[in-house]
Amino acid sequence: EQIELKKVEEEQRAFEDGDLLATFPEPESLPRQRQLYTREKARVRAEMIRRKLTGQNWNTKIEQLSGKIFWYNADTGEAMWEKPLVLKMLEAESLALTEGWRALPTKPLVNIMEFLPPHPDRTQCSMVCRSWRDAANDISFVFHVWPVEQGALVMDESKLGKNHFRTISDALEAASPGDTIELGDGHYFINDPGLVVNSPVRIVGDENEPAHVILEMSGELVWKARGGWMEGVTIRRPSIA
Repeated sequence: EQIELKKVEEEQRAFEDGDLLATFPEPESLPRQRQLYTREKARVRAEMIRRKLTGQNWNTKIEQLSGKIFWYNADTGEAMWEKPLVLKMLEAESLALTEGWRALPTKPLVNIMEFLPPHPDRTQCSMVCRSWRDAANDISFVFHVWPVEQGALVMDESKLGKNHFRTISDALEAASPGDTIELGDGHYFINDPGLVVNSPVRIVGDENEPAHVILEMSGELVWKARGGWMEGVTIRRPSIA
């Protein structure tokens, strides 16, 4: 009973504030009113989507205790200290339209460079300007190989993620000239017949502590590529080799 009384009170308050209207429409007018309601609902939804895409639903407010400025979303009630991502992207787009190709945002640049071979095309792009260099050297282009300590040998390939591999051989097979293969701290077992490098790639371990990245070689390491290098790794042979 208390719940029902509370609902009645809230309904009465809504009537008094004008948020709720009590009408008695004629039955023949109901289809038209339903159509008007559906049209208005679609208009409001489209307006919210437009405001979301253009960032117009964000505005700045001042936090009373600290006096700091924060961003507030009038549609969702969300609040944050940093400028919303949509506003940053719109500013980057505006800058690119004004400054030209050199001011193109990093994300579109990276997406474009995914279609370019690492060498020589992506290397040449990195010489255009600083933003192009950052995009050409984006971390998403680096190949990563899991050490055995992280269960690489039993890891499900479907869960590895983009440009992640269980063995160095798998990474070399997928790599193109100019690619970088990064080895995390741990052990990598290379059995007979060994490891053959046919493409000029960079194999990078821990440059500061090479002893943290260990290649346990049972076979041979044959570098057939004309170029490339390997650094930051320790190569050793187990006693059974």
